[in-house]
Formats: sequence, structure tokens, C-alpha cells
Amino acid sequence: MPVLSGFLWLISYWLIGEVVIHFTALPISSGVIGMLLLCATLAVRGRVPTSIAAAAQPLIALLAMLIMPGVVGVFLSLAS
Repeated sequence: MPVLSGFLWLISYWLIGEVVIHFTALPISSGVIGMLLLCATLAVRGRVPTSIAAAAQPLIALLAMLIMPGVVGVFLSLAS
């Protein structure tokens, strides 16, 4: 159950990032905004809850696969 709670934390911060992007029209990804807000929240709390750590661990193992589509998109847009 801690993993589900951690994923809910991560998804909620992503959605908060979506709301910030929608209302401010910043040219930044909502995931980046959400993770910056999550980082600020964790810095204020002073620790990472075990639920977030349990949810993030499998994502770290898949990080290369999660980043690859964005990297390919940047290279293709620069080549055009």
C-alpha cells in the first residue's frame, strides 16, 4: 500500500504542475514544475516519506527508457 500512496503523491504534484502551467502559460513542462514543487516540499519537511521512496525506486530503474522519447524528439526537432 505505501507504493500506491507514493504514486498518488507523484501524480498529484504532476497535476499541480499542469494547473500552474495552465494558468501561467509558462513554457516549461508540467512534470518539471511538479517535481520542483515536490522537491521544495520535501526540502521543507526535511525527509522523504517511505511511500514516495517506494514509488520512486522502480521509476529510477526505468529512467533511461522514460527519458529516451523526449531526447529523440529534441534531436529530431533540431535536425529539421
